[in-house]
Amino acid sequence: TTNNNGKNRVLVNQQALIDKILSRYSSAHAMYCEIFQNSNDANASLAKIYFATIEGSTVTKAVCRNNGQAFEAKDWSLL
Repeated sequence: TTNNNGKNRVLVNQQALIDKILSRYSSAHAMYCEIFQNSNDANASLAKIYFATIEGSTVTKAVCRNNGQAFEAKDWSLL
């Protein structure tokens, strides 16, 4: 579709993209190693993963943050 600025919008099935990315990893722990590697690739000097839990141990959400270079439009094509 095209927006008012004449630029093309890209619609992404986010759940399918997440499933595709996660299927590449043999274990849940490998995914976190990849996240830290991505932070390093972005020249981050700080990377953190925050976990939200219920009942003390069930992870309901993971939020990853770093202070590296922001993800750019061209980076999406590498996924």
